[in-house]
Amino acid sequence: MPALPAFYGLMTGFGDPGIILSERPGAPQRTYRAGESIGAFKLVAFDNSYITLDWDGTKVERRLDELVAKAAAAPAPSAPVAAAAAPAAAP
Repeated sequence: MPALPAFYGLMTGFGDPGIILSERPGAPQRTYRAGESIGAFKLVAFDNSYITLDWDGTKVERRLDELVAKAAAAPAPSAPVAAAAAPAAAP
């Protein structure tokens, strides 16, 4: 099975609900509706907690929080700058 789509959010409230996905993290995002295809998958259904996809006739159900696109890892903090040299003693 190919990698599952990345989840970015839901659009509900007016008209047909939509789900914002991308084929993989970092790929362009767009809103999908039930019945549309995303990559090798067909979007069957979704709600506030779960998504159901079809892959070659196999139903794949996952929690949305499992598909949340992970942000790029933040760079590691650099080592603290060494304290400035001690001031010279006063004459």
